Amino acid sequence: MDTQNQRRPDSLRFGELIAGRGALLISALLLTSLSLSAQQPDAAAKQEMVQEKVAALKQSLAQTQAALKQYSWTETTEISLKGEVKKREQKECHYGPDAKV
Repeated sequence: MDTQNQRRPDSLRFGELIAGRGALLISALLLTSLSLSAQQPDAAAKQEMVQEKVAALKQSLAQTQAALKQYSWTETTEISLKGEVKKREQKECHYGPDAKV
């Protein structure tokens, strides 16, 4: 009997097909999980990134507040009645040590 011309039962070919696809599926899942774990930092790294961002925000806030303490402006108040200026007042303003104007 010639073994090359022999046909295998359909169930055997189906089983091989499923086994081949199963190996392919497992490989794809493994590669996906490896790429996802490489992309997503672990919890400790996330916590460290959050702490760094908070520290940078605090530093930026401190610099902004320091710049505001050096800032000054002129406030002008004008009182008019029927288009005629009755009173005009100008004040030099700045932030004090207590952060009030």
